[in-house]
Amino acid sequence: MATITNPKFDPRMTAIPALGIRKLASASHTKGDIPTVTYWRGAIVRDPGATTGDPRAAKGNAYRVDFLFNPSSISISHSASAKYTADQQSTDATYIAAGGIGTVGFTLLFDRTYEVNSPGNTAGDRGVMGDIDALYRVTGAYDVTAKGAAAREIQPMQSYNCFFLFGGTVSNAISYYGYISSLNISYTHFTRMMVPQRCSVEVSVELVQRGDTSGTTSKAAKNPSKTPAPSPSPSPSGGGSGGGSSVPDWTRGR
Repeated sequence: MATITNPKFDPRMTAIPALGIRKLASASHTKGDIPTVTYWRGAIVRDPGATTGDPRAAKGNAYRVDFLFNPSSISISHSASAKYTADQQSTDATYIAAGGIGTVGFTLLFDRTYEVNSPGNTAGDRGVMGDIDALYRVTGAYDVTAKGAAAREIQPMQSYNCFFLFGGTVSNAISYYGYISSLNISYTHFTRMMVPQRCSVEVSVELVQRGDTSGTTSKAAKNPSKTPAPSPSPSPSGGGSGGGSSVPDWTRGR
């Protein structure tokens, strides 16, 4: 299975000096080096089992968005607004339909200042549009089965279920499972050729239970495939609606 994500970030953006907070092993650096720390960065990973049977979801590929920076804040809201409504699946006159699990909101920042000064690759030529491309693939706003210019034609988003991972491999790192209900993208800095090099993305997520088909356009998603075992150690499962279910493997320090 091929993993299709946003271009790798410039190491000058990901190598954060620790300034003495943590020292590297003596064998890995020479005297005078500034010690650095590898920080775990989050990701949005589309659940491949939630798109089975969807003709617009290319088979055999895994779609994800890697964060340059973790969100500075993550908001989650829950509500209980039970109400009586018509039940179309039984002879009962009414039934109580409780509210959803909840909604999650956070903002992502992307900066491709270094990359646009070194053109010749996707990140350098398209700036942060390379990161937005990844978001559009995850949400179905791009038809990933299309070819050529049609592959970047914006279409209505699809409510594909995804894993939202915000921490490292520790079991109590925050993670959620649901679908992106809205994106609000603001391009804030441009090159002289109007290539966007910085942007912020406000992400709203509707949480669902694993196996719930309310957040997918797939008819076959009632039996989502098992996600691969995380590596090198258990990825975050606490704090989300999945209730301890496994989440896909993902890399650190991107």
